[in-house]
Amino acid sequence: SLEGEGTWVTGVAAKKDGVIQLILTNYDVYGRHSETVPVKITGLTDGNYSWSEKLMSGGQRKVEVVAGGGEINQQVYLKPNDSVFVEIISR
Repeated sequence: SLEGEGTWVTGVAAKKDGVIQLILTNYDVYGRHSETVPVKITGLTDGNYSWSEKLMSGGQRKVEVVAGGGEINQQVYLKPNDSVFVEIISR
């Protein structure tokens, strides 16, 4: 499930075959609000994961993260009216 949506940011999440996928969107009709979105993934097996982000505006980022206590915590920056596709895969 996905929790914590706000005034500007909304999203959807799915998990299939151990791959977690998120789409987050920062929609602002006035185009004024950038957001740094805290993302916490819970219920994971501790270990190494690949975290990749592909912004609809063209940027991308890929990092290796470690789940501890069954969680991964990351920050995702979104410009106004931008969306990001996030994929988390166990290594």
